[in-house]
Amino acid sequence: MKKRAAALAILAIPSAALARDFSCRNEAAEIRCEAGECRVETGSFTPMQLTRLGSAIRLCAYSGCWEGRLSFSRSRSGVDFLQSRLRRSGSADEVDRSVLSVMFSRAERTAHMNWNGFFSLLTCGPHPSARPG
Repeated sequence: MKKRAAALAILAIPSAALARDFSCRNEAAEIRCEAGECRVETGSFTPMQLTRLGSAIRLCAYSGCWEGRLSFSRSRSGVDFLQSRLRRSGSADEVDRSVLSVMFSRAERTAHMNWNGFFSLLTCGPHPSARPG
């Protein structure tokens, strides 16, 4: 009986991990801050795409994408606190990394992102690989 319970617990891990995967975009506004001042653009901007799949995180903005592995991941009260050092896709340069910090609310399906002077509120849905057919 204990072996069967252990096997069932192991099988549940992938589905629990998938519940934390997401895909988000900042459709309403782009917020950029530097030198103690922030600008909010609501009309003419290109939305960013933030995705998480397991321990991998990817951010696409304008003409490029950056990716990395989660270096910090904690959950409390339905909110995931995540951090990663991203590098441009296809780059092997370890020096050219930037820190991405994310707070993701599973209940609200929103994320707050801080990366390279961008402080954005994103709306989220399930990761595309988790969507049915």
